[in-house]
Amino acid sequence: MALLSMIPAGQRCSVTLAGTIDEEVAGTGAQRLVGPTPDYHLAVVGEPTSLELAVAHKGVLRFEIVAHGSPAHSSKPHLGVNAIEAMATVVAAIRDEYAPSLAEIVHPLVGAPTVSQSTIRRGTGEKVVPAECVLSVDRRVVPGESHRAVLEGIDRVLGAITIPGARIQRREPRLATAALDTPPDHLLVRAMQKARAAVVGSPGQPVGMAYGTDGSFFGPAGIPCVVFGPGSIDQAHSDDEWVGIEKTARAAEILARTATNLL
Repeated sequence: MALLSMIPAGQRCSVTLAGTIDEEVAGTGAQRLVGPTPDYHLAVVGEPTSLELAVAHKGVLRFEIVAHGSPAHSSKPHLGVNAIEAMATVVAAIRDEYAPSLAEIVHPLVGAPTVSQSTIRRGTGEKVVPAECVLSVDRRVVPGESHRAVLEGIDRVLGAITIPGARIQRREPRLATAALDTPPDHLLVRAMQKARAAVVGSPGQPVGMAYGTDGSFFGPAGIPCVVFGPGSIDQAHSDDEWVGIEKTARAAEILARTATNLL
């Protein structure tokens, strides 16, 4: 809609509309689009921001922690080492020791980092003491944090856990994306604020988002990025996702005016 509205104006500029795949999992579409030598100077990532201009959001680290024990017949559990019970100690340590420490790290736009223990897999049968238990962890990273430092912090917590006969192992991350942190006074932001003011009557203040986007790949590639769009993240992943027609039309106009302002 935004691109079509620019045609009658006769403006000559290079604008690419990219429908990237895999945004919800690993962002392989955005990674391929950026490539080793980006052809783009600026980017707007379409996400439900309620027409606010999001210049910052969290990155993601997803990894697994494995508790190794030893099997035994459940009638004589003392002959084995229960990996589930060992993992229970890990779960408690992350919840009670590691998670509270994150409150000390605060970014002005996205707040504090978070950690979520998301899935757990364990056991081979009801009459067998489990020899392995796998926990998946989702750690949201704020601008200014490094993935390496985050993993070192996790490793310190795990290293302090001692369970006779058990071994705790952290696997390398399955997903590691950067946080977005575009300067609030960047040329792209100012152009979008001017466009927003013309359409809705207010330029708005740059904001941050808790969720991640394809902006995690544009920013580190040296492409300043703003996340913007109609709709609310509160409807995302729900049984009733929707975006208002009027807000969608306003978003399109703001994007078209942004391109004109940048010229």
